[in-house]
Order: sequence, then C-alpha cells, then structure tokens
Amino acid sequence: AYGALDLARLTASGRLVNGTGQVRAALAGRRGQAFELVTLAQVAPDRISVTGRGEVARRPLQLDSALVLTREDGGWRIAPTRVRFAGGRATVSGRTGASPELNADLQAMPMQVLDILWPNLGLGGSANGRLDYRWRGDQGQPSGRADLRIRGLTRAGLVLASRPIDVGLAAALGGGKAAVRAVAVSDGRTIGRAQARFAPLPAGQPIVAALANAPMVLQLRYAGPADTLWRLSGVEVFDLSGPVAIGADIGGRLVDPVIRGSLKARNARIESAVTGMVVT
Repeated sequence: AYGALDLARLTASGRLVNGTGQVRAALAGRRGQAFELVTLAQVAPDRISVTGRGEVARRPLQLDSALVLTREDGGWRIAPTRVRFAGGRATVSGRTGASPELNADLQAMPMQVLDILWPNLGLGGSANGRLDYRWRGDQGQPSGRADLRIRGLTRAGLVLASRPIDVGLAAALGGGKAAVRAVAVSDGRTIGRAQARFAPLPAGQPIVAALANAPMVLQLRYAGPADTLWRLSGVEVFDLSGPVAIGADIGGRLVDPVIRGSLKARNARIESAVTGMVVT
C-alpha cells in the first residue's frame, strides 16, 4: 500500500539494566525506496543517543553526529544532529510532545530524501536553505519560517520526467496568518511567480488543516512550457505540452477555491500513453 513500511530483515540485540544499556539493530526493507540501516543506541532513562548509517535507494545515508534525545517536559528534545545523504548535508534539531519544534539547515540536500517520508514522491533536484517550525500546544498557534532554494527541481514518473527548473521559496507563519512567495526560473529566464496569503488561520488545528480551511488570496503567473508545470503534478494518465500562459487569481479556501483568470496555449498537445489518444 502507498506509504506502507515493508521490512524484509530485522535483527536486534541489547542489554538493559534498570533502563540503562545498549541496543544494536540492523534492518532492511522498502518504504517507496529500498533501504538498509545499521544503528547503535545508548539508552538511559532520560537520554538516548543513536549513531547509524545505511543506504536509501542505494544512496548513502549517515549520521555524522549522534542523534541525542533528552527527556523534557513531557517530550523529547532533539539536539542538533548532522546528517549526510547522497552528497547533501543537513543539520536537524527539534522537540516532540505537546509543543513540537523542527529546525533544519540544508546544504545541497537531494530532494529524493523526501521519498523517506512520502514514498514514490519522485522529486529530483537539490535544496539549500533553512526551515523552522514551532507549535505552541497551549495556545494552538503555529509559527515558522522557510527560506529555500531548489536547484534542478524535477519530477520523474513511470514514463516521463519534467524539465528541471530552479525555484526560490520564502514563507512565513505566525500571528494567525501565513504568507508565501515563489519564483521559478528556467535557462536563466523567470517563467513563473506565485504569492499567497492565508488569514486568519483557524486555531487549534494541525497546520495542514489550518491552511486548507483558512481564507486565502493567491496569485499565480506562468509563461513557459506546459509540460514543465504539468509533469510536476505527477498526473500521468495524459500529458500536456506546448507553450502556455497562465494568469490566475484564486480566493476562497484551498478546500473550496474560487478561480478567476486566463489560460492561453499555442500549438498545445494532449497525449495519453494509456489510451493512445492524441489531441492537437
């Protein structure tokens, strides 16, 4: 099933006395992509330290520093941890519990790392920048910021792949509202811009649900190859190609959008590898 974790092999050994000791584990399986991991955990009642290495889709994954978790106020504090994956690097820290936090610094991190969380996502390219997120459980107010630059963003399907583009993304979250701006560049030319504002965000909801249900104002402008945009959607039943110009102003909510705008195409082509249909 999509998102399922299939374990092909798991071996573990350990010795714990009064909650303190050591645990070794080796596992292999598939979650969208095949993986192998070897870990060593030093365990204490209020502290866990984990080292490890392995492969995901035959690409090396390694903890350059130990993952250290310390018990704190009903959760666990995650100390800054350096991770290497397929030539990219990240430093990740955060907190679990009623007030979770996530902080990440990325350096040339391959987008394929997202397949670990969302199997078969199929994104390519590399990301640089910083991501911060915090949820105040007592107030139900999330806050955060993202400043990311993605080089060579593409998406590969079973048959086709999108053309690589560079994307700059800036987003801010706080005070019951969220805003985001993005710019897409191909061959040194700006082909797309988008900006959006969500306010007010419903209190007490997970961030994805809050964004989906908040009133929004979204503007999208795009002028470039239709296949570049279409193939990023991951829809493969049919393919759309040819030059296209899109100007859209979107209101309402993500769950119930109101779209006004225009779409102009020249020498457009719709082709389905499934049915053999071709429309020009």
